Amino acid sequence: MIYNNDDIEKLASELDIVKVIGEYIELKKQGISYRGLCPFHEEKTPSFYVTPSKNIYKCFGCGVGGNSIDFYMKHNNLNYIDAIKELSQKYDIAVRTTTRNEFSQEINKKKEIYTQILEDTLQIFKENIKSEKEIINYLNNRDINMQFINKYEIGYAKNSWNHLLNELKARRYELVDIIAAGVVKQGEKGAYDVFRDRVMFPIYSYSGKIIGFGGRTTEENKDIAKYLNSPESEIFKKGNNLYGLIDRGRVIRKNDYAILVEGYMDVISMHIYGFDMTVATLGTSLTENQAKLLKKYTHNIIIAYDMDEAGKKAIERAANILKKHDFNIRVLELEGAKDPDEFLKKYGRDKFIDNIKKSKEIFDFLYFYYLKYIDISNVIGKKKFIEKFYDFFLNLSNKIEYNIYLDKLSKNIDIDVKALEEHIKYNNKYVYKNIEKNNMIMKNRDEKLELLTLKLILQKKEYLNNFSNILFSNTFYRDIIESIRRNYNRDNLEYAIINDTNLEDYDKDKIIEIIYNIDIISDYDRYYEEIKKSWEFIQLKEEEKEIGIMLGDVSLTNEEKNNLIYKRVEIIKKIKNLF
Repeated sequence: MIYNNDDIEKLASELDIVKVIGEYIELKKQGISYRGLCPFHEEKTPSFYVTPSKNIYKCFGCGVGGNSIDFYMKHNNLNYIDAIKELSQKYDIAVRTTTRNEFSQEINKKKEIYTQILEDTLQIFKENIKSEKEIINYLNNRDINMQFINKYEIGYAKNSWNHLLNELKARRYELVDIIAAGVVKQGEKGAYDVFRDRVMFPIYSYSGKIIGFGGRTTEENKDIAKYLNSPESEIFKKGNNLYGLIDRGRVIRKNDYAILVEGYMDVISMHIYGFDMTVATLGTSLTENQAKLLKKYTHNIIIAYDMDEAGKKAIERAANILKKHDFNIRVLELEGAKDPDEFLKKYGRDKFIDNIKKSKEIFDFLYFYYLKYIDISNVIGKKKFIEKFYDFFLNLSNKIEYNIYLDKLSKNIDIDVKALEEHIKYNNKYVYKNIEKNNMIMKNRDEKLELLTLKLILQKKEYLNNFSNILFSNTFYRDIIESIRRNYNRDNLEYAIINDTNLEDYDKDKIIEIIYNIDIISDYDRYYEEIKKSWEFIQLKEEEKEIGIMLGDVSLTNEEKNNLIYKRVEIIKKIKNLF
């Protein structure tokens, strides 16, 4: 027996979690929460909290947590289905049942409806472009003629609030399904089209089914996002797919390499010029799942991103993910053009092929990229230079490559290879520190701590300025911090962050999960002090590493070495005193 998903959500939301749990343990109100002795482990001091506003419970002693159904199931030693059945009967909340086959059929039926909506939407977009001379001229000026417009099914979303919505309604689709398909959104003033005044590109799954759209603005206004993707839905997960993956990847498999570019127009141009093995990510940085998808077809990647600073940073991030999956990576550096689309139009196919032949192996690209702004003629410069390679070495999955690159870096910057290896390995160890019994793990330096810091600020925004001197390395966390800053004085901060247009590039569910999936903090001041100590710990470790690098400089005098050793001892003392 399977219960209807919508009804399960309804049951979980309608159950009074304080009432459900209060039947089994004594709860006392404390602020916005209720506190009691945990029924799942022995304790004398209450560490079990129930928060009705979030409909969750959490024990800070044993770590168990969840909603009303989870508690009832665990406390009464029931399976999920029986827990739902008993709770629905006990509290008189109707929950419909369905067979496994009916459940599967219902999901597949919904997906078929969404796919049909997307197919009809594509036809509407394709019909729209026929009467848009300006849009056709815009594409023609980029060497995309009607032959290629038709081949790649390029369309146009009219500059209208609800043109697509009305067209789909006329085809008898339900509004709830149109929204679920990701082409219409529900706003405070009613439903409206997701895409308006954009050149539209259909996005297909690797199996050949339409799953969403990408829209490119024709305006040069920097305040308008150049590309806009369909929101994530039941059938569209942008981090799982690639644009331009045609014929189920056979072209890539045949050529045994793929070219990775940034935008839809780059892909179209590359295909027009015969480079059908070109694909692009869907408005996001390359993801683990996209790397896994590429690996089905080849182990060889040429990255052809824009050569501006943002493009080079994106190459860094992509390289770390690809190396984790043991790809061979080369980087295409195109001079005289901002992207592959422009380069091909200016210089043609043959010149592009010449540049492919001259493309740099990823280590060499990173080496010369860092060398442009880091002076390695002194100890401090060498230290910073090595730091830039931390993540690269951390993600290398091939031992032979690791040794080759290590030896190469050692010779290039004149540092003993053994000292360099020990230093890099030491830096990339996992650093563990237990904060308030939550096993807070600082993995790959400080990213986990960044998340814990963010969650503290989300619960008590007054701590924001206490961390103003910290630059978060995780761009997602950093952008949420900036959103908190922008919306600090809003009455409903959480709502403002979720609907912040500056965060549109991120999956809204991911933002909601960060905001609402927060463990209850029983003592803010104590928690803050532990977080602060952990940041101090990381800073001291960084200083200790810097000294370690300096000590590897063979040109140091004995006096200079002794001074550095003394400083290192003092830092170690400070670290011990922290905890």
